[in-house]
Amino acid sequence: MIHTLTEEIISLNIKMELALRQIQAMKSFESLKDYLITVDTAKVADPRPTVLKLDATQLFNPRDGFHTLEYSQAGVPFRWTGPSREFSFNVFVSRVHPVELVLRANSLLKPELQSALVLIADGEPINLSLAQEGEKWEARTVLPARMGLGATHLTFVSASVGSPPDSADTRLLGIAFCELEICPAADIAEPRPAPMLNGSALAAPFAGSRPVHPDSARRRSARASGNGHHTGASGNGHAENNGISG
Repeated sequence: MIHTLTEEIISLNIKMELALRQIQAMKSFESLKDYLITVDTAKVADPRPTVLKLDATQLFNPRDGFHTLEYSQAGVPFRWTGPSREFSFNVFVSRVHPVELVLRANSLLKPELQSALVLIADGEPINLSLAQEGEKWEARTVLPARMGLGATHLTFVSASVGSPPDSADTRLLGIAFCELEICPAADIAEPRPAPMLNGSALAAPFAGSRPVHPDSARRRSARASGNGHHTGASGNGHAENNGISG
């Protein structure tokens, strides 16, 4: 009887020892899980494109800070930002290496204020270099490399919005967004205009080409036309899925 009990106790001790070892192994795995996931992600090819180019003809959501699609007299598509000072993009682009970002605009409603444009990328403020060439504006910066395969969230903040002076257009407008380009820095080879400092002499934002709505062909004034509702290229008002997450 005693011999049998002794054997059962020894067997239970062995099973308990094995169970303790399994628990310890599970704890070790939990502590290494985040590291292993990071290593595995690094080995997987990044499915996101290395180059991204969005223009105003994309179907932007009005909630992201954009008015309806318009065209300049030269036929260049653009969208006024507004009514909020903020306008945003959610984009999928490879960030394995640092990338250069270029935001292009046809004009600024109030250049003396809106030239102080601010960018917040994934919750972090990023310095912008803003330059002017004629009536066109370019804001440039470099986004640092980032781990993970998620979207890049970009929020631009203008110093002000307002309605065009001496116009029946009462919409709150910011900048005439034309294009957003993101790609490796060496791939953006276009000549860069000379930088303009705040307080410098600036060209009138509406001089020259006059914006016209595609359905009203040059009957609008130079200070942004439209009914203030988002129509987009197809007129359905839904968010674009070409490189943009909703």
